[in-house]
Amino acid sequence: KSNFDTALLNTDIPVETIKSYIDTYSKMKDKNIRCGLLFHGIPGTGKTEFARYLAELSGYEHITLRVSDFLSPYVGETEQNIADIFRMAEEKNTVLIFDEADSLLLDRKGARYSWEVTHVNEFLAQLDSYKGIFIATTNFVKNFDMAAMRRFDWKVEFKALEKDKIYKAFNCFFPNINFNDYKNKIYSLKNITAGDIAVLSSKFKFIDKPAAKSIIEQAEIEMKYKENHTQKSVGF
Repeated sequence: KSNFDTALLNTDIPVETIKSYIDTYSKMKDKNIRCGLLFHGIPGTGKTEFARYLAELSGYEHITLRVSDFLSPYVGETEQNIADIFRMAEEKNTVLIFDEADSLLLDRKGARYSWEVTHVNEFLAQLDSYKGIFIATTNFVKNFDMAAMRRFDWKVEFKALEKDKIYKAFNCFFPNINFNDYKNKIYSLKNITAGDIAVLSSKFKFIDKPAAKSIIEQAEIEMKYKENHTQKSVGF
C-alpha cells in the first residue's frame, strides 16, 4: 500500500476532486470511454508520484512510460510501438502514465521534421480510441500541442508548497527533528517543493541526529541554487 501523503500536494484543483473522478471511473461497469488527466507544474511537486498513487487507488496495475520506451530510429517502428503499448494497456486494464510527455507531444507547429508530426498524430489517434485511465505529466505545459491538450478531461497544475505545508513537509521528512525554533526561516523559503525537501533528507541520511539549524541552512543553500538556475533558464 502506498504511503504517499497527498497533504504535501499544492494543486489548483482539489486533490479530493481528482480522487473522486478516478474512483467513480474505476467503479463503472462499462468503461467504454477514456479517463484522461494532465498533471503539469514545476519539478518536484509530486506529479508522477500522485499519478502512481491514483493508479493504486483505481485498483489497477500501472505502467510508467517515457518517450525512450517506444522511440525507434526505424521508419514506422515508433508508430507500431505506440500502438502496441496502448493495445496491451487496454487488454490488461493497466493505467498508463506518460512521464515527461512534452518530450513527444510538442506543438506540431514547431516541428522541424515530418516524423515528429507523424509520431504525435499516431499517439493522439491511439489515445482517442483508448478505453482506460491515461495520465500525462509535464514540467513544460506551454510547449504542449493544443490538440493533445484537448484529450485531457482535467488539467491540474502542481505548485510549490504553501507555508503551512512547508512546515509539515519538513516534519514528514525529518520526523525526529524539532523545527519549532525555525518556523520563520522555514516559512521564508520561496518556491520550495516536497521534492526539494526529499533531496535535503537524502543529503542528511548518513548523519546521526543532524541539527535543525544545519538542515535549514542547507535548505537555504539549495534554494539559492534553484533560484540561480531558474534565472539562467529565462535568460537573466
